[in-house]
Amino acid sequence: MIFTRTPLRISLAGGGTDMPSFYNTNFGAVVSFAINKYVYVGVNERFTRNIRVSYSKTELVSDPSEIKHDLIRECMLEYHVKGVEVVTIADVPGSGTGLGSSSSLTVGLVRALSGFLTPGTQFHPHDLAEKAFEIERGRCGYSVGRQDHFAAACGGLNYFRFEQDRTIVESLQLSEKLLRELQSHFVLLWTGGTRKAGELLEQQEKVLSARPEVAVEMRDIAVRMSNDLRNGVIENIGEMLDANWQRKKQLADGITNDWIDKKYNQAIEAGAEGGKLCGAGGGGFLLFYAPFGKKNALEKATGLRAINFEIEPKGSEILWQK
Repeated sequence: MIFTRTPLRISLAGGGTDMPSFYNTNFGAVVSFAINKYVYVGVNERFTRNIRVSYSKTELVSDPSEIKHDLIRECMLEYHVKGVEVVTIADVPGSGTGLGSSSSLTVGLVRALSGFLTPGTQFHPHDLAEKAFEIERGRCGYSVGRQDHFAAACGGLNYFRFEQDRTIVESLQLSEKLLRELQSHFVLLWTGGTRKAGELLEQQEKVLSARPEVAVEMRDIAVRMSNDLRNGVIENIGEMLDANWQRKKQLADGITNDWIDKKYNQAIEAGAEGGKLCGAGGGGFLLFYAPFGKKNALEKATGLRAINFEIEPKGSEILWQK
């Protein structure tokens, strides 16, 4: 039996430039951090030798190819696993929140299955991220970028640079005091609804190919943000979040709507300096950068619930194995 824990993530700037359609001809850049909200995966041998999969639904099948959950099915086919029980648990709704839950699930499941088959298996975070990306985009055919898998595998606050033949990960090491201060300015609000990211991501990828200048501007914001963070400057984060959000809205219809725009503007009027909708858009979580002590004001102004979180320094890990 094996259990893994894999963090979710919040992307601050540059999302979309981690798509192959962009970084194969340019370079992409993303600033993001892992958070202390997790996806847990357990794998155990079954006495009856069939397969039981438990997530928001339960499946009982005789062969991995019969599993309806795409990510779990393709991971198990990749590793030729039979006769097991797979259980997944998440701290937030399982999909459509904008926190990279599907990629965290894939990273956590790859780590769990490889460790189950070969106890003691050591995965470099880059290799773990690449394998998970290969399964989610290659085997499942999802229009996902690379950032979520690397954030889940690496943990911490990072600057990612995506090139055609490699991904460069730079950990943005802040002092403990500055990291606490940075965290104190973020307010994460739950919009109360999820959305299916696939169609939005497909639209975004098409726009990225047709209008790369928008993505270049978003990438450059991520580069600027990473430079500020290296130098211990956090005063401009809110402004850059807003600048990135204004550009991201141009990538696809459905990224935002009148209701989301209303909530965003209410938060700004209540004192937030900038923000964004996490993930592909359409629902999930709104993130704002605001002066310390403004969380209650933003909750009251928007009517949305704030979710407490901290930056998680660790990536996907094995919690327990026997």
